[in-house]
Amino acid sequence: MGLLGGGLQGGAIAGLKSLFLNVATGNEALARSIANVTGSADSAKAALAGIQASLRGWDTEDAANAFMGLKRAGLGTSEQDLKKLADIAGHTGKSLTEVADIMAGLKDGSTGGLDELLGGNIKKMGN
Repeated sequence: MGLLGGGLQGGAIAGLKSLFLNVATGNEALARSIANVTGSADSAKAALAGIQASLRGWDTEDAANAFMGLKRAGLGTSEQDLKKLADIAGHTGKSLTEVADIMAGLKDGSTGGLDELLGGNIKKMGN
């Protein structure tokens, strides 16, 4: 059993190392993408840390994409803004990115996404 147990432990440790490496590599790729909208690697790293802190429990890639969508649209990306975004996403069953895209569309004057977000209730109210 000692040999088998040691093999399992070694496999588990190797698996954890691989998981952490994948997460670190994924975070580096996200930070590079975020740098395109924030303007620098340092601000991107700070933004990613803020995104992860504000949107704990949400998929990091979805959260980062939502942040970038808001930033490109000139909308707020503060911790409070991101938490509000998460509240809307949670209440509507949409992803963070979907809600960010709808918010960006609203800024441009499109209400189609808002109608989708509200489950078609805007059209119902207009009738």
